[in-house]
Amino acid sequence: DSDKLQLYLCDDLKRKFSFFLQRLNTTKSNKPVSVYGIFYYFDRMKRHMFIRLRCIQSLQKKREFSFQIITKIQLEQKKNERNLWIFFASVISHLANMSFRAFVCIENKISEVTFASLSLKSLGDKVKELINNRTDLKAENPFNFKIVDINDQSIDNDQKLRSAFDTDPVCFFVHFIDRNNDKEMKYPNDEKRDIENIELDQNKPWNEANKVAHTIVEQMVEKKRNGIVIVSTSLDQLARPNDRWFFQNIPFTMMINSHKYMKEKKVISPYVVYSFHSENITFDNVTIDGCVYVIDCVINGIGHFHITQHLIHTRQSVIHYTFQQHVFTVLLPIDSNKFMKSGIDLYEKSNFDEAISLIRFALCVRLQTRSDPDIDIAHAFYWLGKVYNEKGEFDKSIEYHKKALTIRLDKLEPDHIDIGESYNMLGIAHDNKREYDKALEFYQKTLVIWSKKLDSSHSDVADSYNNLGRVYYMKAEYDKAYKHHKKALDIYSKKSDENQIKVAICHCHLGNVHYRKGEYTKSIECHKKHSKISLGQLGKDHTNIAASFNNLGNSYFEAGEYEISIAYHEQALDILLKKFDERHAFVAISLNELGLVWIKGKMQINKAKEYVDKALEILNDDKNNSFDLELAKSYDVLGLILEKSEKYEEAIQYFEKSLEIRAKNLNDNDPYIGWSFHYLASVFKNKNDLNKSIEYGEKALKLRLNKLDHDHPHVGESYILLGDIYLARGNKTKAKKCYENAFGVFNTRFGEQHQKTVRVRLILEKVNEVWLSILFYFQQAYIIVDETKELIKLKDLTFEELIQQIYSCLNLQCLEKMQQENLKFELVDMSDNIINSDEAVQQSFMMEKPSFKILWKSIISEKYKIIKNALVVMIAISKYTDKKKYDDLSNVKDEDVKNFKQLFEQELNYTFVTNESPQMTEKDVRSFLTKFTAKYKLHDNTHKYDGLIMIICGHGENGNMLVTSDGKSLSIDGIRESFGCDILESFNDLPKIFIIDVCRGKNIPTAQATTRTRGKTQKKGNVQSLGHSGDGFLTIWSTISGYQVADFSLLSKCMKSVVISKYKSGCPFKQILDDVRRETRKSKNGEWYCVEAQDTTSYDIVFVARKKS
Repeated sequence: DSDKLQLYLCDDLKRKFSFFLQRLNTTKSNKPVSVYGIFYYFDRMKRHMFIRLRCIQSLQKKREFSFQIITKIQLEQKKNERNLWIFFASVISHLANMSFRAFVCIENKISEVTFASLSLKSLGDKVKELINNRTDLKAENPFNFKIVDINDQSIDNDQKLRSAFDTDPVCFFVHFIDRNNDKEMKYPNDEKRDIENIELDQNKPWNEANKVAHTIVEQMVEKKRNGIVIVSTSLDQLARPNDRWFFQNIPFTMMINSHKYMKEKKVISPYVVYSFHSENITFDNVTIDGCVYVIDCVINGIGHFHITQHLIHTRQSVIHYTFQQHVFTVLLPIDSNKFMKSGIDLYEKSNFDEAISLIRFALCVRLQTRSDPDIDIAHAFYWLGKVYNEKGEFDKSIEYHKKALTIRLDKLEPDHIDIGESYNMLGIAHDNKREYDKALEFYQKTLVIWSKKLDSSHSDVADSYNNLGRVYYMKAEYDKAYKHHKKALDIYSKKSDENQIKVAICHCHLGNVHYRKGEYTKSIECHKKHSKISLGQLGKDHTNIAASFNNLGNSYFEAGEYEISIAYHEQALDILLKKFDERHAFVAISLNELGLVWIKGKMQINKAKEYVDKALEILNDDKNNSFDLELAKSYDVLGLILEKSEKYEEAIQYFEKSLEIRAKNLNDNDPYIGWSFHYLASVFKNKNDLNKSIEYGEKALKLRLNKLDHDHPHVGESYILLGDIYLARGNKTKAKKCYENAFGVFNTRFGEQHQKTVRVRLILEKVNEVWLSILFYFQQAYIIVDETKELIKLKDLTFEELIQQIYSCLNLQCLEKMQQENLKFELVDMSDNIINSDEAVQQSFMMEKPSFKILWKSIISEKYKIIKNALVVMIAISKYTDKKKYDDLSNVKDEDVKNFKQLFEQELNYTFVTNESPQMTEKDVRSFLTKFTAKYKLHDNTHKYDGLIMIICGHGENGNMLVTSDGKSLSIDGIRESFGCDILESFNDLPKIFIIDVCRGKNIPTAQATTRTRGKTQKKGNVQSLGHSGDGFLTIWSTISGYQVADFSLLSKCMKSVVISKYKSGCPFKQILDDVRRETRKSKNGEWYCVEAQDTTSYDIVFVARKKS
């Protein structure tokens, strides 16, 4: 009686024998089990237990004895207990002396190991011993490994190790771990075919194989055959010979390729369809990489049994196995409509992943049982697109909606209502991706169909108008947005009882349009209507009410009613804190709005900082960047706080961060970008950098005049700021004009008594007093340029500040003169003493009225060469085929190309050539260079270029190699050599600049490559080996030091800004390069960068912009 057995064993014997007792106690489950070589099966009808002792070699000779004892015990039921004890004692004796045997596979080489104790440490020691004896291993750190079993389950404790010995044979696989990134090193055949991630309609072999399977299943049902049909990759590697120990219930692995059981085998590469006939099938430690169809059959399992796709069975089938991993199980015959309905129900309950699983299965069945795509298949694609849209996976949503649309256009009339719905969903997905032009196109197609097929008062038509209104709103086309939202409201209002919430939403949309148009009174009126209806329909704590209160708070803020604004924002925050976690992004939105009112309206730093710090803490946790624009607003508030605290440099950094986010997420002319320009203009004014202040102030005004009405309040704000800047520069006439324009705007919008109007009127009345106070605040001096005397003002009395003020005095004629005549200026005082330091400036200001004059100096000499008409070629590789080895470098495409193009093509007006595709194979690069040389006739220099500039951006490898998109390497030195004097003799005496900006991990340039040489006089390093045998080559290396990290585009960004700011003064390029290096190091990620130069020129280079034709 096994329930009453009491055995006292040592730990190892307990481990070994406990499984035997465990399985013995569960024999009534009618499941055959294999434990340490003891395989037995209990036949309930005959009351016999058959036992086979497989892996224990010392017991194989007593095989018959063991059978006789167990059979006799079962027949006599509990009468011969002594014999049972004898058998157990025999088994224990042999188990105690038994050694465990297994096979270990290391990099495709299999070795047999034995160990006395079944512990992970023993196995690990054996593996290390095998590794020590191997000299051919590829792994960098061979003792950093993990062990998995035949089912790819990690063996990381003794329990899992014991479970692994349920298989026969016992086999372990060793996977090495890369110590640099902790990723497992995979070897051939490690991974199964990924059926799930292949799009169902594109995997034709899979669909065809399952169609064949369905046909075989129907035939077996019709002929009343029992068994299974399998669609999977080949099962041949699982097949085992029958060793004749099994007289019934043969394990599945012994059925494979057995004519008695396997009746059909059809290859539809890379899949195979198998048919097995048997009333009982026992899967023994196998994973079926595909589908299993069960027809009136009993299914059992030994050890680990798994099906990667679907288990589809008839109602009469019996599944006697509990799967350790989830297996999608379905009854035959399959009703795809039922699965579609269940999936849609789950979608309505926001269970998106479960919905996708069911709808995908319904689609799978339809694709595999129908000869051509039909409307039902389009319906499944449509719903998959709809679910993915709600999940926020908009690219997948677009993909599925396009598939649905393609089928519907083929099967239905072009104006069918369902085609309109497909257009509508494509519009929504593109809208969510902020691709507003594409969204507009689909929404307009939707409106055409729905207006034609539905009644003009149908709510779907109103929805279409609302969608169009939203897109026009996001495109800052506010008059069109108003028109469409108003049409939607008119339709909803005809059946207002049915559409109360939609009427409220229309009022909300119209309120937002009025807000953007600067019509704050009308905006407040609309948002109050929205809140009134929503309160009646939804209750006071609904999130729509919070949104309405936030909108009211914004409108009152712009109208200058700050107390009322704060009250509404606080009410909104209270509601959101009740409905969401305090760290929810919607809470951060309210905190941002409160921070903005407190700093910009109430001018209270502490209060504003309290709110914005909380908002930032929440938004910084947003891993999906879904609330980037709110993060930009947080940066604005922080910038305003720092500006008010006179921390101008820090403020600038936050305003620039905000601008960067908006530029990435919005159209170039979006009014919110105007605010970024406005804030930067303000902080540069307070920093007394008036040139940059005017630059940003005029950008803000230009954008606002382009997108907003000319009497919009934000236009008035720009005029006030520009007035302040011009007044600070001493241009009272321009300042007064700006103030007058601001007064006209505010008087028109708000009336004479509004605080903004009154403020500007007071400025105009006191402009002379303000002017005098500015003169008193700044130190004054005069600058004489070509006999013209200009007044300048300095605050800090530094040489840099003086130079900036002088540049502001140079008119267009002066700048053209510098370019055309290759001049630079020298600054001297009235006694012709050179002014070139802070001390010299401060000494000059000891005089009562200091004056300075500009002397023009030629920069043409033997030590300088001028570039006026350069040819610039750029190789920019940003996409790579092997994503595991090389990440795509999006910044190369999005930033580097743009920055270098703005510098050389737009600013300097040089000829700029680059590859069109972000992908370039080795062959593509060679072809590109050959065609480039021929097209621009470089061997003869027909176009009379006076300089050649080559830029290379992409991944690199040690040895100064450029990695192409196909993973191959090209020698950078070789590319450079192809433009050397020996090959391009026409460029022999012309400047050549080579800019190498690659992401190369530890590969910073070697000492030889970074050595600065001047012509042929410097002997250090072999200059010829770098691909140039003569004078005239300047190579700039920018690489990333330390471990490989993303490309930050710092070189292109800094080079653009520094060159543009310096070249007009005739500043030599090598001096500019020093400034580029310093600017790079100051940047946030600059510590990763190493910018060096290898110089074989005997002169310096000066850039001059080419005259525009």
